[in-house]
Amino acid sequence: EGFASMDFHLHNDTRATAAGDVVQHRTHHVVEFRASPRVDNETVVGKKHRHKKHHRHHHHHGAPFVFHMDTGNLGISIADERLMELLANVTGGTWLDTDPGDASLFGDPPWDDGDDGDGLSSYVPRTLHVPPGSFLPDDGLDVVFETARKGSEVLVVTLPASSWITNATAGKTAFHSYRKNVLGLPFLISCGAVVFDDHHHVVRVKHGQVRPSNDDVGDAFYNVTVPIELWDVHGNPAVYGVTAPRFAIGRLRVGNDGPVQAFTYDLGNPRFTTLVAKSCRGCDDETMDRCPASVPECPENLAHDDFCWPSHPSNFVPSESYTDLPDQPCPAGVIEAGTLNGTRVCSMCFDHGDHSRFFTQAVAARDVELLAAPTAADDTPHTVVATLPARLHFGALLRTVPLVDRVWANVGVGFNSSFLHQTQTPVLLLRARAQGASAVVFNPDPALYARAPSAPFAAPHNRLHALESVRLGDATLPLAGALFLLDTGNDNITLADPQVRAALAAATRGTWSADDGRLHVPRTYLDARPALTVTFRPGIAATLPVEAWAPHRGGDVGNHTDAAVPTIFSAGSKVSVLGLPFIAGADVDLVFDDHRQLLYIVGGKITGS
Repeated sequence: EGFASMDFHLHNDTRATAAGDVVQHRTHHVVEFRASPRVDNETVVGKKHRHKKHHRHHHHHGAPFVFHMDTGNLGISIADERLMELLANVTGGTWLDTDPGDASLFGDPPWDDGDDGDGLSSYVPRTLHVPPGSFLPDDGLDVVFETARKGSEVLVVTLPASSWITNATAGKTAFHSYRKNVLGLPFLISCGAVVFDDHHHVVRVKHGQVRPSNDDVGDAFYNVTVPIELWDVHGNPAVYGVTAPRFAIGRLRVGNDGPVQAFTYDLGNPRFTTLVAKSCRGCDDETMDRCPASVPECPENLAHDDFCWPSHPSNFVPSESYTDLPDQPCPAGVIEAGTLNGTRVCSMCFDHGDHSRFFTQAVAARDVELLAAPTAADDTPHTVVATLPARLHFGALLRTVPLVDRVWANVGVGFNSSFLHQTQTPVLLLRARAQGASAVVFNPDPALYARAPSAPFAAPHNRLHALESVRLGDATLPLAGALFLLDTGNDNITLADPQVRAALAAATRGTWSADDGRLHVPRTYLDARPALTVTFRPGIAATLPVEAWAPHRGGDVGNHTDAAVPTIFSAGSKVSVLGLPFIAGADVDLVFDDHRQLLYIVGGKITGS
């Protein structure tokens, strides 16, 4: 589990053995070497934000280089003059004659140059030297391999400088010339562990990372940390132990002088992004269908004709900051709902007919900036954290039915969503904290999560995670791999299985309310402060304190009595969900690797189950 994989090839050695046999070797196709980003800590917006400093980065566009792996080689051997030149360019180094005392470390003599066929070498081996101090011990050099999915993904192994710089004072490295390309012990040790599967012709690498083949995320959107806020269902900052978080709020603007728009990062949305247009209106009268077949015009004579987010009237994208795409069809599965001002409108109906949203397909006409909110309650301007690497395609929200005063802008960050695709983000880190700073990290530095326990997820449409069990206090409820959606757009833990709901009620002496659909438990049950532990298959546990799963225990909320307290557990009919209260209360970082379909749980406890 958690190893990155690539195919290997078999190479017939033309030099026969004494018995006349032909020797076969495993060979591996290296696309290029490139300097991995040096990462330094700098204070941005009052938090540690890691920025990339670029070393040289030279692409190789020819045929891949064929390498062997060999535990009997104490260095990394290079036979190809093109590759020697590439390494010199990438590292800023120079190839110098190898010290006579070092030559025997890198392979069995004689060092045949392969030209005269006499088995003897007339050339002097060379060693790559880099300028002293140009690489710090943690600076890396990426070895980029071709995988079976040519053209779509590569496997990257990062060699820390401490593994391949053998003499920092002299700048001497483990790279040397030889009659063939060989990845020796410096490479193998950097892999952490390597599994050779000769039956399937596959190599599995513990510390490898599978990335898109066009992966230049380090140059545009690498390790970008964006602060977020947690709001409750009423649009106020969630208060730990009092109100459950409902929205993971980010902020952006289109153009560096445009109005700021708050939006929600939505793990439950694997599709497109919706931003609120300036002309958005909330349509509401008692006779109107909440999911009309055609976009309503919302004439001024309606009882309520107002901006669709009345409490935040300046949160919109100006009309001049985006361009409608009238010829672009609605996304798959989205209904066309006529036209508005001559432009095709798309519509979606939500929550079993509770409300609907109408939008046009659009593209930003200016750069989109992700922002950090002011840290003080004054007029301090928002801080620009990052600019999106391309002009954003999104849905421009024009109408909502009915008028509801809530955050409408929605950036989908579900599996392979449009936003993640447009920002070239195959890996997303979510750090949601009920207490403390919260953030999302696009293309996080692997050092933040590579050694954390991980679990595979299914993705028929969105990410679905298999759970082993739920433990509440002294009671354990086996789930036998039941699938749950992780969703930042949900303020519950939703249980679709009626048997699980019945078992949970029995374990807590609680009852399921017909009014709000939630589990209510006796206040006396909470006196012992029972913790909630959710265990992901294959045995990774995350634990929530009682304040996270029963946030209303400290006072009256709605019409509940002192004897019964509502929890975040709710009844569902289709999909079981671990909502934002779980994500924010478990004190873990969740890392979604969509290419490998792995969930890393940083801070999760391995149970051994």
